[in-house]
Amino acid sequence: MARAPKANPLEEVRQDLRSGDLKPVYLIFGEQSWLARQAFDALFKKSVQGGPRGFNEQIFQGESCTGGDVASAASTLPMMGPRRTIVVRNADKLKKEPSERLAAYCANPSETTVLLLVSSDGARKAIDGRSKFAKAIKKAGRWLEFRKLYGRALKEWIEVEAKRLGKRLERGCAEYLEDIAGTDLSQIHNGLELASLYVGEKDLIEVADLQEVVTGSRQEALWDLLDDVGTRNATSALRNMQRCWRQGEEAMSLLALTKRRVTQLSVAEGAMAGGARRDEALKAAGVAPNMAWKWEKQMGRYRVTELLRARSLLLAAEDGMKGGRRIDRRWVLETAILDVIAGR
Repeated sequence: MARAPKANPLEEVRQDLRSGDLKPVYLIFGEQSWLARQAFDALFKKSVQGGPRGFNEQIFQGESCTGGDVASAASTLPMMGPRRTIVVRNADKLKKEPSERLAAYCANPSETTVLLLVSSDGARKAIDGRSKFAKAIKKAGRWLEFRKLYGRALKEWIEVEAKRLGKRLERGCAEYLEDIAGTDLSQIHNGLELASLYVGEKDLIEVADLQEVVTGSRQEALWDLLDDVGTRNATSALRNMQRCWRQGEEAMSLLALTKRRVTQLSVAEGAMAGGARRDEALKAAGVAPNMAWKWEKQMGRYRVTELLRARSLLLAAEDGMKGGRRIDRRWVLETAILDVIAGR
């Protein structure tokens, strides 16, 4: 069985982000592409701060770029900002000439540029670790290899993710998630996030909570309902709410998930209205890159004002549920969701 790396590359990234001291070069690669994407997104977001967007950013493709072009872009001084950000995607496909040219650049990199070398998703190897290029990267910046996590390393990562959500895990939760999702960290993270919303203010997530929201068709019904809200499909939403009731889902937990989906849509649509690209808008809304395809059908279905009203409707429903009156919480939620979809 493969062993986890001794150093946690994502923690190295977080240290740099906390200190604000970004390295001039980062190589990001590895089998665990979900963590690699998290690292890239965080580094890119931080590196472009402090200046006007678009002036100091440039993206190259590893299979087609020349070393001279990348090195020249990286050596250019930033315009109206503290630094330039140069991205080379598919860095594992760099040919000999650009590799040698970039090795020379990395031996003496610009202090006002962050060069992000990003390999293809899941690439186990990016650059020969014995080459001058690799040695220059390791000396000047960060060599971030995201290997698959197993055993104790995976359990520790699950516990850290739960802590980041403000939750503790009952004994056996990590093992249960590993049994369900294997080493797919995106699925494990989604399960933890869903369980966190499900338990509400309670600080402990129990195995029983995970069984309620992460197992097969249960999770499918929940996500289908949220997608129905996003696509404004009232008929399917009613059908999936009935599936949720049959599974014993709690109305307050479904309301919390629906509020979050409406909030994400509001942020995304607001960003789009402000001129952001769709991928930028979804990123601003907290949508993971690997889940963006699911949101394609949901974007553009609501106006921003409709989403603001929708949030008010859901907050009113929450007040009604918590008011102590003898009301049918399921009926309140169904009514609120249908009003949101109808734009009432």
